[in-house]
Amino acid sequence: MQKIVIQILLGLLVVVSSRADTPLLVNQVDIIIPGGPCWDDTLVSSYSPPSASNNFTLPGLTGTGTIQSGVSYVVDSSTSQVHDNYTYNLSLSGLSGSGHCISLLIHFGQPLNCDGDVLVETNFGPASDVKVSSATLAPYGDITLQFGTGCLLAGQTATPFGMLTDSTPISGTVTVIDNYTSPNGGAMQSRVNVGAIVPNIPPDWLFPIQLPYPIVLPIPILQGSLVTNPYPYMPSTNGLYRFILQLLDGSNGLAVSSLVTQSVQVVNGLFTTPLPFDPNAFVGNPLWLSMSVSPPNGSNFIPLNPPMPITPAPQAIYAYSAGVVAGLAAGQAVTSLNGLTDAVILQAGSGIIFETNENTLTISSQPGVGSDRSIKTGFMEVKSEDILARLAALPIQSWRYTNEVPSVRHVGPMAQDFKAAFGLGDSEKFIAFVDEQGVALAAIQGLNQKLNEKDAEIQNLKRQNDSLAERLNELETAVKALARK
Repeated sequence: MQKIVIQILLGLLVVVSSRADTPLLVNQVDIIIPGGPCWDDTLVSSYSPPSASNNFTLPGLTGTGTIQSGVSYVVDSSTSQVHDNYTYNLSLSGLSGSGHCISLLIHFGQPLNCDGDVLVETNFGPASDVKVSSATLAPYGDITLQFGTGCLLAGQTATPFGMLTDSTPISGTVTVIDNYTSPNGGAMQSRVNVGAIVPNIPPDWLFPIQLPYPIVLPIPILQGSLVTNPYPYMPSTNGLYRFILQLLDGSNGLAVSSLVTQSVQVVNGLFTTPLPFDPNAFVGNPLWLSMSVSPPNGSNFIPLNPPMPITPAPQAIYAYSAGVVAGLAAGQAVTSLNGLTDAVILQAGSGIIFETNENTLTISSQPGVGSDRSIKTGFMEVKSEDILARLAALPIQSWRYTNEVPSVRHVGPMAQDFKAAFGLGDSEKFIAFVDEQGVALAAIQGLNQKLNEKDAEIQNLKRQNDSLAERLNELETAVKALARK
């Protein structure tokens, strides 16, 4: 039994600029060691340059891909300044499958120009290797590289390429971007972070963003506590875990973003990572976050069900009852409850569950859940007309939550009435999305069945009426014939 506790926090940053990508100059060069297109590395003293080689997998493809990365020190031939030359080699030769278009994203910053921003080393590898065809730089340092005609395909290997910078190297990650078509024909994207040597520049999620809206929005940051051992034995959770993240529409449970896979460092059970989604997705309907986790060196992902609501906590745009906190100035927040002598009252909002067990308080949510047949059991047929009759008798009122201002209104049943009418779920205080939606769908089927029965009855009455009309016409004809005699 695994217990996972996740807390969503949204950090607020100030907007200062808009986003626009800049194309970079890609040049093919023959680099002969020692030496380069604009440097002479024979002037560099001996050193041990860092390097890395890591494998990765992609959903929908079999096998593994590889990214090799490294850095060497070079001296500018004209200025004698030392620079860092980062080289990368992306190989998909160990992957098989079709319909996947692969590109690469490196958080690099602005490269130093040396016969080009990106140098494709054509004298390495066979001629069949696929060269970098384009590279674009985002404002805060993300460089997206495309290969060949725009895609690197499974089974192919990219020609090694390099970029120069003065930033020192660290062990970080690069992102493999996989664009493909889902079985139902929809465009999908998967992002996988792979360990690599990269420049030590600030991550782009530390920078503010400007959206095409007249409001300032926060950059979303996911913070949480990951507990993977049964209570009461809870040793520290540490290591590099892999997370699969996806945004869901809170109103219908449908995906509103691509799947993103990224490595997250967990220290003593705690972690912090950005939510790398299109900022536009956070405007509009409420969102839920679908998450799966794979432990270090693990091969399988564990779904964290149910999905969790994304809420602006602990920083909020507004709070209905903030006035009960005496002496709290604008811009301040409560960061500790230590030393308080008065009672602390926690009130659950919509979809939040508080449960206590002696001195333990558990806060959880009950949103929509997965609906894959393989995770269900105990199937039973339902009588849709019976569901419809119960739904018709279910009291439905307009109301507001006790922690909302009077101008806010909602419409719906009470959880107690819903439980009494249908006997679904395990609580008389909450209505799960899956049960409410299931009842609605069953009732629609029941209504459709009643309409079909009514249509059949109407058609039968119509046929009887047509038969009576025909007989009446025959009688009228006979009467007229008798009258003429």
